[in-house]
Amino acid sequence: MELRELYIRGKKLLSYADIESADIEASSLLAGSVGVDKMSIFTEPHKEVNDSLIEKYNDFLNRRINGEPYAYITGTREFYSLEFNVNNEVLIPRPETELIIETVLDKIPEDIETTLYDAGTGSGCIAVTLATLRDNLTIVGTDISNGAIKVADGNSKLNGTEKTCNFVNGDFLTVFKAGSADIIVSNPPYIKDNDYDDLQTEVRDHEPVIALLGGEDGLDHIRRLTLSARELLKCEGWLIFEFGIGQSEEILQILSSNGFSSIEIKKDLNGIDRVISGQWK
Repeated sequence: MELRELYIRGKKLLSYADIESADIEASSLLAGSVGVDKMSIFTEPHKEVNDSLIEKYNDFLNRRINGEPYAYITGTREFYSLEFNVNNEVLIPRPETELIIETVLDKIPEDIETTLYDAGTGSGCIAVTLATLRDNLTIVGTDISNGAIKVADGNSKLNGTEKTCNFVNGDFLTVFKAGSADIIVSNPPYIKDNDYDDLQTEVRDHEPVIALLGGEDGLDHIRRLTLSARELLKCEGWLIFEFGIGQSEEILQILSSNGFSSIEIKKDLNGIDRVISGQWK
């Protein structure tokens, strides 16, 4: 069969399964299984695909229809125009998290050496992306999962940032010395424990629970993060992190009551409060 035929068939099957963006996912799954660039599907639509690769594509489609995220199936995900390898040891990078990148870039002077810690780094997407954008950064990412650290290390090598990015196994910020950071960033677990069963199947059944749940009110890790940041940040350093829907007022209170000022919240593309920054003085 030809690339174009396989793409059209896959798009139909995914649409019948009520999968959003069936066209994008069909092209990603086809490219990943056949080993071509996604553009080749449209620039070389009549290219013939052998039976073994068609079988692999069909397997990818079946896994997606049964709820497995397509990023885990193909093993890759784009974030801030960079490619990252992912597996079920780490959360799949999402567009909302790119707000952290933009917020950090607003806070970093380009001509001053800056130390940044990424708490709960997962795939390393935040740390690695920032390292590609600014050469005055020294970045250390932590994660309690050894599997996540391996993924982050691999992504650092993949994107050529291994000289400025280091990843260590550790529980959030417990491995660092007081007063050693200029900026602390995080995409911490923030889903309420009782909301877990209501998550999308592809999230609940495939993404790591330890990276999702944040306690009874979803704020356990955010409280820990804020308290640790007080000890680790230098004067005028910044704490920047992502949070969930409906949590902004409580998080504002957490930061302000712990001595942070110049607090700002940014909304994602859907107009939802998503990323907060606060300065330690």
